[in-house]
Amino acid sequence: MNLFKYYRVQGGTGYSKSREMIKTTDEGILEIPDILKKIHIGDERHNRSFLKIRSTEKWRETSLAEFDQEEKVVIQMYFPEFFSKLIRKVAIPEYISTDKNPKAPPHVVDINQGEAYATYGAWNALLESCCVYARSITVKDPEEIERYYNEEPPKLNPVNIVKLTNFLKQTKSNSNITDADFNQIVDDAMKFNRQLKEKDSRDDDAR
Repeated sequence: MNLFKYYRVQGGTGYSKSREMIKTTDEGILEIPDILKKIHIGDERHNRSFLKIRSTEKWRETSLAEFDQEEKVVIQMYFPEFFSKLIRKVAIPEYISTDKNPKAPPHVVDINQGEAYATYGAWNALLESCCVYARSITVKDPEEIERYYNEEPPKLNPVNIVKLTNFLKQTKSNSNITDADFNQIVDDAMKFNRQLKEKDSRDDDAR
């Protein structure tokens, strides 16, 4: 099972503070209390770059922010491969206006380092339904996150098929998701859940 990881940095102080938009449970469940808010997520490369900027003198020199030495929380999220393919397929440039339509496709954030997206409304529900494990990592120094980049999740949760299907139906007219895409995404999600169940069964037998 191929997994893709995305990240969000929350916390900090002053101008460099990021709102706490995402929560995680002890079971590795991702929770977004207000799905109508815009949420930025990025890959490992983007997360490394973002943390470095937030924690160096350069950040203070290039802005009026106070030097951010406060603890930040990095949300690490694991997704099946089909999720990464979907978000890359439907994402549009950030400068294209969607009038804050909660069903609008995610925006590609204009950055020089890494892959990052801004998601809205129903797309945040997609994050919740497709995230198979999430954890909150408290860091003060960017180096503290390094060991987590290659670490396997302690467990995986199944994709929420009902929530995923409802999402696809809601957003179909607002993105370039075709009928073939719809069926393929649902098939891939069900296949992931079957493989996960088989893996859990093998692990139980091995104990």
